[in-house]
Amino acid sequence: MSGLRVFTVGWLKQATIFRTMKIHELAIFVLAWCLLGCSPESGKRDSVPPMFRMSVAPNDALARFDLVLESEDPHPLCLSAEQWPDQWGELGGWTGQAKVIMHNTVSPSKFKNFGYCPSNCTRWTITREQPLHGFIAYDQFASSEPLATVVDKRLFFEVQPYVCPKASRF
Repeated sequence: MSGLRVFTVGWLKQATIFRTMKIHELAIFVLAWCLLGCSPESGKRDSVPPMFRMSVAPNDALARFDLVLESEDPHPLCLSAEQWPDQWGELGGWTGQAKVIMHNTVSPSKFKNFGYCPSNCTRWTITREQPLHGFIAYDQFASSEPLATVVDKRLFFEVQPYVCPKASRF
């Protein structure tokens, strides 16, 4: 209860300050307050993109593209499960996340929506010592010919890893 009283008294003091300020002073005060509220905490890396490398290798014998996501970042990286293929090589992410380029044509991945997780979602953790391995099956692409028979094919696969929050680091 006393915490509520302190908060209320502090709020009343701020309200009194607002009544005595001129409109342009109030605008400057609000702008400064917003900017301070949006500034990153010291030591956070929100503004620095994570450093990683993606390796893709066609595996015609198993009819799939083998993937390896490796961290080159000193901090652990996280990747939401929706951005990585599942154990069957299927994609549940956004349309256009994966494309095969062959014979100067683009073949997008089939769209499957496995749902969206708003909070406390499954995520993969990638470190320098522990890369993330996966694969995308050839049948995930709308192609007029079997991909295993195409010699010149390239996979474009977009992922967006981020520096893991400190609470989830090990």
